[in-house]
Amino acid sequence: MSSAAEIHTTTWTDITKRDPRQILYPTSAPPSTSSIQPVALHPDPPPMPMPLHPDRRGWEEVGQEMESAGVGDDGAGSSSTGDCVPLRLGYCEDLPYSATRYPNALGHTSPLDSERSPEYVLMSVLPQLLDGECQPQLRLFACAVLAPKCVPPPPEPHPLAWEGAPRTRSRVVRPCRAVCTDLRRNCERAFHRIQMRWPHYLECENHTASEREEECVDPTGRGFSFDASPHGEDWPGADAGHRGAVLRHRRHAEMTRALRRAEKSCGGAARLYSIGKSFENRDLLVIELSENPGKHELLVPEVRLVGNIHGNEVLGRELLVALAQHLCARLEDGDERVRRLLNTTRLHILPSMNPDGYELAADSIEEDRQAIQGRNNMQNIDLNRNFPDLTSGVLRRPKRRTQPLPVPDQYWDGKVAPETRAVIDWMEEFPFVLAGNLHGGELLVRYPYDASLMGEKFYSATPEDQMFRLLARTYAEAHPLMSDKHKAPCPGETGAPSGGIVNGAEWYSFRGGMPDFSYLHSGCLELTLELGCVKFPSGEDLPIEWAHNREALLTFVEAVHQGIKGVVRDERGAGIGGARISIKGNLRDTVTAPSGEFWRLLPPGSYIVRASRAGYRAVVKRVRLPARLQTSGRVDFKLPRQPGTTASPVEPHDGGRRRGGLSRGRSRGQGRSRNNGEDDEEEEKPRWWAYFQSMGIQPPPWMMVSPDDDY
Repeated sequence: MSSAAEIHTTTWTDITKRDPRQILYPTSAPPSTSSIQPVALHPDPPPMPMPLHPDRRGWEEVGQEMESAGVGDDGAGSSSTGDCVPLRLGYCEDLPYSATRYPNALGHTSPLDSERSPEYVLMSVLPQLLDGECQPQLRLFACAVLAPKCVPPPPEPHPLAWEGAPRTRSRVVRPCRAVCTDLRRNCERAFHRIQMRWPHYLECENHTASEREEECVDPTGRGFSFDASPHGEDWPGADAGHRGAVLRHRRHAEMTRALRRAEKSCGGAARLYSIGKSFENRDLLVIELSENPGKHELLVPEVRLVGNIHGNEVLGRELLVALAQHLCARLEDGDERVRRLLNTTRLHILPSMNPDGYELAADSIEEDRQAIQGRNNMQNIDLNRNFPDLTSGVLRRPKRRTQPLPVPDQYWDGKVAPETRAVIDWMEEFPFVLAGNLHGGELLVRYPYDASLMGEKFYSATPEDQMFRLLARTYAEAHPLMSDKHKAPCPGETGAPSGGIVNGAEWYSFRGGMPDFSYLHSGCLELTLELGCVKFPSGEDLPIEWAHNREALLTFVEAVHQGIKGVVRDERGAGIGGARISIKGNLRDTVTAPSGEFWRLLPPGSYIVRASRAGYRAVVKRVRLPARLQTSGRVDFKLPRQPGTTASPVEPHDGGRRRGGLSRGRSRGQGRSRNNGEDDEEEEKPRWWAYFQSMGIQPPPWMMVSPDDDY
């Protein structure tokens, strides 16, 4: 390690140790929750006070009313009585019971004590912080902890009962642990996305009734089951049928019309563009889906999905059209998951890379389903063997550190299909981080390298082998059949292993494939998604295949939000393009875009990350990515200028259609870690921080994610 390097540890700054109960509340409460609109996902939330009580009365007035009703600190409901009292928490009035008992499990001795607690404040703002996700189930469960169900004792014994008969007391019925477990499994990632810990008072082991106890209460009041669908039928994001997706085979003209209709129906969140022409002059159409289509936004990762590279493998083509339709329809319906995805991700979908081959395949299948033509383009070029072979040179020098490699000049002297050339230009114009290309003929995910050194069936690992396997499992395990080791094999001797994922070269080796080139040329991690045994399934099978792959496709795109991302700047705050981002122990470097931004997909673990560029002093940071962190971590660098040197000017990032604009000046990666004060940069606060500050509240320490958390 260079002696000039600086080492920083990405940790949270110290948090004020102020007792969160010592808070002065306003004398007039804000409006009721019914007047509050869902909060859009923006870096800085609007400076609006959050509701602490549904009534329009002040806290002093509420406290006086409670005391006069005998439920204050000295009346019924205090810790001295232990009797059932009416449930008077404003945000908990819809619980399936009406009586509770104090003190509760958190030591609150009255309703006013609970409503002044940070736990109650957090519960009241969660619907806005989580954009409605997991509601109302999460709020109701939190209410059941703050105000557990109280069952009053039976009537007093008859006056003639025996003298020593004991007096029966009221009893508390705690919420069911199974409900808590399902809530945490389905909702914890929502907290991770806003960089907040799972609340301590919702820990399932602490305040719930286990299966061994005779009685518990389901606070949702519905006997709610989270297993009926990924989030339950009534939850935001639950999908009924094929909402928005129309599944059928389409010729090129009809596919074009379907994409145009999707673009128009997407409420300004879609853009249809062409990256070039096929050999027979058909447009290679891409539909982009994002919050601001046509514009690259700083640190928003870009993902591409490509189908139909082999013209006779058509399932991916139809599924990608359906995916665009589905996302636009769900966005129109207000689906929180889709809105969050498009607010934080720029998705590019190329349904057909080989439209000429598809037309030939569609013609041939009408004559004989068993003899489908159209795998290659109309020049008889296999497009997935037509990309520059960068893998061979890397494998011959396995211990050499590499960064994104240029296209060899001699490559252009060969036979390059117009479809291949268009996709190479596309790769160079957008800083893609993650990609999937959809095939047919097997049911598995194939990850690089696809080529081995000697061209034989042999495991050929990239420096990102662990990350590639993690991404492959992400898709395979979200598919209901792909990872099943006992599923029936595809007909014929494909040699594919069971289990759902495979290293490409270990299955069979070939050169010139798109995934290897994508990885070595641009740093984008690309996987091959083999979606089924039948390359050209019948139209009536398409809805079934859509049901099998819909969740897997969404989960795969969401997987781009892991690892680290950041911006490399100089001492004046200007982005430094062309800076090298190195990971200790990993031989592949990435390079920052002209804006200085970078992404790096990384599995959970601890890393030493180094940023360097000629003319600047290198800076090193230690980063820890917890196992269950569900969002990418921010790791920024500030590089001091070397004395006596002049840095080259930094090119602004136009984020768009500029040929070759990013091929030698960008990096791939992403994650969510933080800088400390050692590099004099203000630490980025979670977006929910402003909500509490707007109420004059210092967020308590238990809400903050720590680098030591196993998340």
